[in-house]
Amino acid sequence: MGSVDVLEWIREGYLAGDPLRSALFVGSAFLAMPLQLLEVIMGRPF
Repeated sequence: MGSVDVLEWIREGYLAGDPLRSALFVGSAFLAMPLQLLEVIMGRPF
């Protein structure tokens, strides 16, 4: 499986409510976008 296939698999599981894939989705989001998430968490205005 390529990385795109893995992302699609995780996304489908997240949308379907799969707890394992939801955790992977959230974890990958934190790893991929730490700066954007910090801005959101800190309440930085857009």
